[in-house]
Parts: sequence; C-alpha cells; structure tokens
Amino acid sequence: VSESVFHMYALFLQDSWTIDRKVTVSAGTRFDHFRTYNPAQCSPQATFNTLFTTRCYAQSANLANFNNWVPRLSAAYDPTGSGKQVIRAGFNEFMLSQGTTLASTVNPNAASGNIYNWADTNGNGIPEPSEYMNTPATPSTFGGINTSIDPHISRPYSIQYDVGYQRQIKDIAVGVSYFYRTTKNQIA
Repeated sequence: VSESVFHMYALFLQDSWTIDRKVTVSAGTRFDHFRTYNPAQCSPQATFNTLFTTRCYAQSANLANFNNWVPRLSAAYDPTGSGKQVIRAGFNEFMLSQGTTLASTVNPNAASGNIYNWADTNGNGIPEPSEYMNTPATPSTFGGINTSIDPHISRPYSIQYDVGYQRQIKDIAVGVSYFYRTTKNQIA
C-alpha cells in the first residue's frame, strides 16, 4: 500500500472602492502554499519475492514546495448610476491543486517495476528466476522507482478573463457573460 501526503493552505486579501456611484473596482491577492512528500512506508511481500522483495523507504524530502501570490482584479460600471444595469470585467489567476498526484508519481512503493524478457527454457509455463533474470537487458521500466520530479518545476496555474453585461427589467435580471480561461505550466 502506497501513501502520499500533501499540505495546502491559502490566505486571501481583497478591498473594493466605489467611485461616483458608477464605478466599483475590486482588487485582491491570494497567497497559495502547497507542499507534497511521501512518508516512510514499506511494501508488502509479493508473489515473486526474488523480484519484488519487501522494501522499506524513508520519508522523502519535499517533492514540491510552492508558494505563490496570485492577483484578482475586477471592475463594475453602471452607465446610468441607477443600479439597473452593470458592465463587469475581471482578471483572475488561479493556482491548480495538485493533490497527491506529484508525490504518487515518484512513490517507490506505488505501482512501478521493471519489464523483463522471459524465455520458458524448460517449457513448464512458470516464470523461474533463471529464465528471466539472465535474459538480455531489461526492455523497459515504469513507475515511481524509475521516475523523478524536476527540482525546478513550477506550479500549474490558470488565467481567466471575463466580461459581462446585466440589466434589470422589471423584477427580472438578464445578462450575458464571456469567460476565457487558459492553463499554464502543465505537468506531464
């Protein structure tokens, strides 16, 4: 059983200013902290214990430790000052939550391994150590034992722009909005 841990917290500061009853500007910033690691853990005994021995791993260092300040900015404009219609626009940046994905990717206790060539030399259909351990070079590897995280990795984030118009008609408010969002620093 593999185990990965992450810690995340945020702090948000915002203020708004109304100018001449027609324009309201809101500005803010959000501090996002994220860190992830793999705690100390052991692998269970496997069926082929010559290949997959019970192994124990010490707690990893922080595999990712991100501290980011991200902006929030929006404005609302009431062309008549009556409060019956508004034009809004905004710019926001959002940090994407990684959860335990990064730590799990490099967890040596997670699904990972080496792929061996097997030659059934005695024809019994049972993989025996002498039939796969002495074959030519391992064709490939996969998973946490063989994976690493770039120490200069940056946290993925998203930028969103929005603009909209809303109008009150009698007791109903109708509006239209446009949102554009793009994601940056994606991790693969």
